[in-house]
Amino acid sequence: MFIHGNIEAYYDDRTYDAGLDSRAEIQLGIQQTLNNKYINWIGGSVLYDTHYSKDTSLNDKLTEKQIGVGGDSYRIYLGETEAQRLGFAKTAKIGAPIIITQSNSRIDSREKAVLAVGGFEWDNEFDFDSYRLKKDRPWGLVLGYDNEYNTVYSSATVGVLGLFDVSYMRIDSPARSGVYTKDKHQEGYAIGGSLHRWGIPAIWGIELWDDKDTGLAGKNRFDIGGLYSINENLYFTAHRTEHDDLGYTGNYYGLVNSL
Repeated sequence: MFIHGNIEAYYDDRTYDAGLDSRAEIQLGIQQTLNNKYINWIGGSVLYDTHYSKDTSLNDKLTEKQIGVGGDSYRIYLGETEAQRLGFAKTAKIGAPIIITQSNSRIDSREKAVLAVGGFEWDNEFDFDSYRLKKDRPWGLVLGYDNEYNTVYSSATVGVLGLFDVSYMRIDSPARSGVYTKDKHQEGYAIGGSLHRWGIPAIWGIELWDDKDTGLAGKNRFDIGGLYSINENLYFTAHRTEHDDLGYTGNYYGLVNSL
């Protein structure tokens, strides 16, 4: 069994009249390794969040109820999962707000089935915010399907000489009666890496999203971020967005203390 959580305090005068708000998040799960050649892991988890930023109507409720099963080179995830973005988490987004405005957002948590294969160093505790690729297999593929919204997620991530990773992600929602009146498409590109090889305790990332006919801002979304480790527990983050989901452009800074 495992449990994760955090308590946050932040200032956001765009969303809250007072500017200040807080959030508590707890993830509870169970996972077990198996002595089997084809299936050697199984697990499940749920999340409790006082401020569920992806859908605030779900505040103070159990969300992201998911199960997973897999072997050395694959994982299958079912439920309210974010597994479709495995391998695409490049920018250091700690300290930057997540604004979700579209039902087929790249980081939604609705029910879906997701298959991931390749050289991912699997995190058995359902953490899709970070990942690593194996040296002998520096690539990974992810395919997901949301039946309710008829949405297909596909992505590929490749490591380049151990210096940085490059990713491509596509979200397709074909028109279907009662869901969409026309086809919807989104494409994302990302590159990111670490400077630890040169003795610099920092990671960096750049991400670009083309919402095509679905973008509310009318322009491509761009963000660039970095995270610097001041010491073992203290981190500084800097992040800039250009034309985010609501059309905002701005800089975000954060100081994170990991206990």
